[in-house]
Amino acid sequence: MLWRAVLCAVGVFLTSLVAQAHSAQPARSLVLQFDKSGVVALWHIEVGADQASLLLALYDLNRDGSLSQLESGYLGVGLLAKAVEGVHISGPTGLLEVTHLQPRVVVSPDKRHVELDALANLAGGIEGGEGFVRVEVAASSGSIVTEFRALAPWHLVRCSAIGMDVDASRCAAGVDIRPGAQVTAGVAH
Repeated sequence: MLWRAVLCAVGVFLTSLVAQAHSAQPARSLVLQFDKSGVVALWHIEVGADQASLLLALYDLNRDGSLSQLESGYLGVGLLAKAVEGVHISGPTGLLEVTHLQPRVVVSPDKRHVELDALANLAGGIEGGEGFVRVEVAASSGSIVTEFRALAPWHLVRCSAIGMDVDASRCAAGVDIRPGAQVTAGVAH
């Protein structure tokens, strides 16, 4: 009788682990850089073991065990949607517009990790000698680690947060913006 209770407890535990693995949010990050050309965003998302194998199986349309260039492109679009989900980036004139996007998918040799890096130019964050970018994460989304950088002639002049405590010096080192919160970084030259 005791062995049945132990077996049942082990079954419940293993089921909860499987559920956690499938519902776990992928690790994602964003670097926003102010430079002489405007604002550049670098999105990064990484999925591990269970999610990677599911995604690779889903996007391997011809089921040959490897991703063609077209299949990799479809996977990149799917991962990009996950990377940007619930993240709103705005500036002085409202939401920033993506003017150029370059995604790149990397699959580890053992196919247990999949990563996406997407570089995008954003219009609308800098006007004249100053500007700002606000990153807001929807309450229904996962958190995102965001880093703000400024290259000459720009420099970071302020960092503020709503919905969380953030030390202004953390903007350059990376801020984990939780769901429902927003962080604003300002620049000037």
